[in-house]
Amino acid sequence: MSSDSQEPLLQVRNLRAVYDSARGPVHALNGVSFTVSPGEVLALVGESGSGKSATALSIMALIQRTSGRVTGGEVRLGGRDLLTLDERGRRAVRGSEIALVFQNPMTTLNPTRTIGAQLREVLRRHLPLDRKAADARALELLEMVEIPDARDRLKSYPHQLSGGLRQRVMIALALSCDPKLVIADEATTALDVTTQAQILRLMRRLTTESGTAMVVITHNMGVVAGLADRVAVMYAGRIVEIGEVRDIFRAPRHPYTAGLLAAIPRMDTERSKDLVTIEGRPPSLLDPKPGCPFVERCWLAMDKCAVQAPEPINPQTHSAACWADPELVRQGPRPLSPELTTTGAKELS
Repeated sequence: MSSDSQEPLLQVRNLRAVYDSARGPVHALNGVSFTVSPGEVLALVGESGSGKSATALSIMALIQRTSGRVTGGEVRLGGRDLLTLDERGRRAVRGSEIALVFQNPMTTLNPTRTIGAQLREVLRRHLPLDRKAADARALELLEMVEIPDARDRLKSYPHQLSGGLRQRVMIALALSCDPKLVIADEATTALDVTTQAQILRLMRRLTTESGTAMVVITHNMGVVAGLADRVAVMYAGRIVEIGEVRDIFRAPRHPYTAGLLAAIPRMDTERSKDLVTIEGRPPSLLDPKPGCPFVERCWLAMDKCAVQAPEPINPQTHSAACWADPELVRQGPRPLSPELTTTGAKELS
């Protein structure tokens, strides 16, 4: 689905957030902007520490529960800035309008309560349902996410279900109150490949049928290819490239994106060919430097990359925050030249 075909449901503008640590504030988000339209699936991708989960927690106003805080920006859902709501208003939005599917259902589901009891609690908290109606809706939800013997599963405890079934329960919980937006944070990471494919097909079908928008957080580019309409690539707390999936895969415009794509193992190459890696390490977010955060790892870095940040990207088009020629980016990663070692990059700055 094209992002410009409808008015955006979610608008994130210049979102900034920090985590407090013993060494000072960690700048987890540094001006994140993107939009999501009704029925659209947007993937947030990037390596660990790039800011994907911090973005989700900030949207849900849950980051303060993890020693973090939002320091600027806007998160608009249907025109309302969620960051200006009080705690009561935020609780009303969570579950009913925005739902979150966590990575590990075993640490999210209550091990002492049955699946039916947990579904019933969510339903009765957000919807005007009595116990009988809530039980009927819970059964309908388990059948919707294709859980076999759904009536019996309502009486089961989380530990009695497989990983795939527990993840389906999490999706049922997320969809229980017909939210406008679902955020799936690494929802398939702990599952085997076959179960991953089943869950992805289920999520795609449910999104298509209900018109629910979805933000999928993942480091797996295969998940992106199979599920998302658009993808936003994150690095060091920023979105460095955004666009439709087919455009990103065919013609990446940021060296970091090109590096991620080149690192995907392929079945059509020689076995002896080494896997491509992105050399170097991510920058420290304790003291962000001016310029492009990828400069110390980029094989196309120029002098101005270390001192002048690229222009902000347009969140509704295929664009990248990079000074390099897109044709050079498309050629893929190359070994770093000697002047682009850590020492060299410091000298450039």
